[in-house]
Amino acid sequence: DSGTFSVTGGTLRVEAVSGAGDTPVTPLPSAGVALRGAWWTARAHGGRSFRLPTFTELYLPESETAGGNPDLKPEDAWSGDAGISVCAGNEKRFGASLEVTAFETLLDQAIVFAPVAGHRYEPVNTGPSWFYGLETAGVLMLPWATELRASWTRTESYREATGEPLPFRPRDRLTGRFASRPLEGPVEIFAEGTWASGAYADFFGNLAVPDGRVLAAGTSDRSVQLWNYQSRQAITNLAAIGQPVDSVAFSPDGQTMLSTHR
Repeated sequence: DSGTFSVTGGTLRVEAVSGAGDTPVTPLPSAGVALRGAWWTARAHGGRSFRLPTFTELYLPESETAGGNPDLKPEDAWSGDAGISVCAGNEKRFGASLEVTAFETLLDQAIVFAPVAGHRYEPVNTGPSWFYGLETAGVLMLPWATELRASWTRTESYREATGEPLPFRPRDRLTGRFASRPLEGPVEIFAEGTWASGAYADFFGNLAVPDGRVLAAGTSDRSVQLWNYQSRQAITNLAAIGQPVDSVAFSPDGQTMLSTHR
């Protein structure tokens, strides 16, 4: 099994940012490498990221429970990941793939919503912190255009000032997806679910939010249904889409669901 080595990307971007405090000019290097064999690929990537606070984070309209923070500093982080993927079979009939990725991010200033007094939340800077973890994802292809996908992510986070995890960052997250086109006909059925473990809601490990489970399902007959798996109750029915639905997917943080249409 011979392998090939390639540089997947290398960039150096320099941003001149107005209002960025002590770092008006920010270099953002990024690079990646990959080693490929007949049925496997090993890769690694690293770089720096920089993000200014959004308008909402700065000037969220004031209320009794929430508000903006015009004194926020930009997010500044160095991150890296390395992983290996293997595949076997014919992806159109019988096939399978597995990917394992380790990642780590060092944050100088992250922006998170956290309680600042009583039941009031505002976006604040975390100060030095970091998170690291492991992600495993697998795909199984079966007849009748049937696809099974599953992933598990374990994330450990740490804030230097308190020694506690970062707010609203669950330790474990599971996702799964099923899609099939019976008899390879015109109608596709699919379902996707996500589960996230409980997480802290403050910087001190005192306030906690419970784990969450959401299931989304639909067909290409123009409907998508969301359920809360814990309460067994429907959350919403996106029936007035007006176009056949091809697929649904949750964002990595589990807060947003997207559907695609023909």
